[in-house]
Amino acid sequence: AVVPANITRVRDSQAMQLVQANKKEGVTLGVLAKADLAHDPRFKQRKQSTPYWELEKRLAGEADDVISLPNGWVAVKNRDTLVEEEEA
Repeated sequence: AVVPANITRVRDSQAMQLVQANKKEGVTLGVLAKADLAHDPRFKQRKQSTPYWELEKRLAGEADDVISLPNGWVAVKNRDTLVEEEEA
């Protein structure tokens, strides 16, 4: 199930609702897309050590807005086109 990493509540996404409705949690791999956009600019005010604290909690399955999946969660991001242009 592919869900944007910068979504407010993963559990409420259409993909996760379909997984739950069909009781497919046991065979589902959670994918948090756009991981680079999941940063929290106010992480210091929230007393967190990294701007990606929420993403880390989701990947570990510790966030309250993710569904526990036996196959776990992975994060992906699109390749950086700026780096490609600099290399050319």
